[in-house]
Amino acid sequence: MPGLKYSRQRESIINCLKGRKDHPTADMIYASVREEYPKISLGTVYRNLSLLVDQGEILRFSCGEGQDHYDADTSQHYHFVCKKCRAVSDLHMSPLEHIDVLAKDGFDGEIDGHFVLFYGTCGKCKENEKNSKDENVKIEESESNQASLYMVLSNSIIIANIKNTFTRVQTVAHECLHSIQNKRTLRFNFIFSNIYFVYFIVICILAI
Repeated sequence: MPGLKYSRQRESIINCLKGRKDHPTADMIYASVREEYPKISLGTVYRNLSLLVDQGEILRFSCGEGQDHYDADTSQHYHFVCKKCRAVSDLHMSPLEHIDVLAKDGFDGEIDGHFVLFYGTCGKCKENEKNSKDENVKIEESESNQASLYMVLSNSIIIANIKNTFTRVQTVAHECLHSIQNKRTLRFNFIFSNIYFVYFIVICILAI
């Protein structure tokens, strides 16, 4: 590494970056390097990252979220930022060299290069979003369903219309409506609530 005295900790930081494609932050690198050097400080990691950036050994860039990301690949390439999970990944595409030409038009300075970030939804989040829509359960209130507290049907849960009595039913329904839960989680909540209701009835009977 020209211009810098060799450091095992710095070498570990470089190797960490070369072995990752998730464009980690300094905190993430610190957590990883600590496995090899438990006594290394976060300040040491930041200082070495800055030195490596100044030497052109690694890239540093921001996605507008307050923390810098680092990349061992210093070649001209582009990044994609998922707006949902904030994951940063490489985009495999040809360099947009014509951007520099367009930028020079009407500009009296000198263009040295460009850095482009693409934003959207990554494939994993897109798939999770699709599965979430498929698994979301609708909660409905039935006027005729007086004999049962809950009735689970495919993607729907029918709640008996018992007003001003079993407030636990209304509470659970409210929580479910304001959260993203799949059918398995909802069924667990409703089973638990029914057990709670049965326990309440038993206590009332014993108290009489």
